[in-house]
Amino acid sequence: MADYVHVAGVDLRGGTIHVALADLGGAIVAESRRTINPDHTLASLIRRAVADAVRKLDREVSALHTVVVAAPGFINQNTAELLPGYEFPGWDAELLPGLIDALDVPIAFENEADLAGTAELHHGAGAGRRDLAVLWLDRSVGASVILDGALRHGASGGSGEVGKLALPGAHLPAPGRASGGFHSLVSSEAVLALAADHGVETGPVAEVVARACEADDMASTSFVDALAARIALGALGLVAVVDPGLIVMSGDIGRAGASVLADRVAAHLSTLDATVTDIVPSTLPDNPVVTGAVLSALHIARDDVFGSSSRLAAAYGEEAEAAAAAESGAEAAG
Repeated sequence: MADYVHVAGVDLRGGTIHVALADLGGAIVAESRRTINPDHTLASLIRRAVADAVRKLDREVSALHTVVVAAPGFINQNTAELLPGYEFPGWDAELLPGLIDALDVPIAFENEADLAGTAELHHGAGAGRRDLAVLWLDRSVGASVILDGALRHGASGGSGEVGKLALPGAHLPAPGRASGGFHSLVSSEAVLALAADHGVETGPVAEVVARACEADDMASTSFVDALAARIALGALGLVAVVDPGLIVMSGDIGRAGASVLADRVAAHLSTLDATVTDIVPSTLPDNPVVTGAVLSALHIARDDVFGSSSRLAAAYGEEAEAAAAAESGAEAAG
């Protein structure tokens, strides 16, 4: 069964559609990448990228069960529309019906930060932890919150939208816009501006942060410390509200800074709050967003194919599987 039922995870960052195809056992069996071309609809480009991945298999796939697409921002879970302020080329009200027509399989959408959190929980720095938060530092800024082993979306899907936090030194956030607040301090654009202010040579943000963290000159050290101080303010918001015990720094900026930046953030956070919180960089070797998308798709497919006990086992282990089986047996006996 695992060899014949497949799922797909889709990431749209960096002007490229990245698709990973997995079998029901969780093994990645094919990947594809396509450049986002404004001359074609986003739905048609995603369909072609998924088809590219399927063609790379050495045999036919009997069923593509589920596709999970990473949303680059705060999304309406019912309509798949990005909320105002999170514009993305080609992402509009027609995307969901277009994908349904193009792929003819169940489609789900999830915020990119939440998908990164799912990946960290199962395969990354959060493995073995029940409570954690993943701080997403990239072109956009956000967080995923996982408590008692479960991803928390919130009443409207906006749990973890720390980019909106009104913080010292930041412009106040405006309703319906992904600007101001914590976002204006640590987004890719803000980090590059901070680097320039400190006399650090700019370029792609991940390269700038990684180079500065590896250097020992005064400008680089000053820049990294200033960036860490800013990140610590957002981390404080997470600690004060959910006390996750562990914050994983992800996104291009968090991953590029590695342990050097994480350690500096921890040092600044310790001066702001006495709560014990581990700050660590992402340990995932691959794209955390597409990894999380695949895992989310697998949860949906396994639940449908094998039932809820299999899904629980994938998330929580054999103990949960046994509990689900016992509950099912009790219902049958009743």
